[in-house]
Amino acid sequence: VFLLAGLAFVFGYPGHYLFQCVTLSLFTAAIELLQMWVPGRHARLSDFIAGFAGVILGIVLGHLSTKFAWGKQHEEK
Repeated sequence: VFLLAGLAFVFGYPGHYLFQCVTLSLFTAAIELLQMWVPGRHARLSDFIAGFAGVILGIVLGHLSTKFAWGKQHEEK
């Protein structure tokens, strides 16, 4: 889910790297903190780190794919 959120933000807000990282970091933290009020769920730092890693991986993969696609478009001309 976090990887997909990272990809969605890259495609939805291209070029806004700081916005993507800050917003998705807050999203990941909010998801973990909200679990404190759900019976049977827990908020752990390790879960936040795993979610944050997924977000960063999604952002990096999204940027690489758009950069690769952009480069391919320029090579064809």
